[in-house]
Amino acid sequence: MMARANSLAFHAMSRQISTLFAARIIRSAARAGLDPTPLYRHAGIDENTVNFPPISEERHLGLWELVMRAGKDPTFPLRYATDVTLDDYGVLGLAAKTAPTAGAALEVVCKHLPAYTDAIGLSAHRDRAGVFIEVERAGALTLGRRASTESMVAEIVSA
Repeated sequence: MMARANSLAFHAMSRQISTLFAARIIRSAARAGLDPTPLYRHAGIDENTVNFPPISEERHLGLWELVMRAGKDPTFPLRYATDVTLDDYGVLGLAAKTAPTAGAALEVVCKHLPAYTDAIGLSAHRDRAGVFIEVERAGALTLGRRASTESMVAEIVSA
């Protein structure tokens, strides 16, 4: 499996991301020794929340940037990704787990990712070399965008 990131224009929608991802990033950062209080404040969620409203992509990427700068660990997106399992994605994870092949699981994820975010386009393609993932994400290549994209691709590969 290969991954290819593409930061060219994806779409000009509102670009929102579920705070479910923010909560997971914060929990992983806390396990890595960071103080979660300012991170929860930045994300605009309470640490005990069970409701995960969307936040702007800008705020989500800002959270990634805070974690990356405070933790000073360039491998954090990869370590975070290994903390995440398909079970963390509820119905989407179950659908991926019950797919007959890894390629079919990727197709399920690509099809239903818009329920979690409209900020990222994800597609799986097959060729003679195998399956590769294409990530489409508009915007400047900031530290937060890089970390977020790296973690997403690593989550998919890890799962």
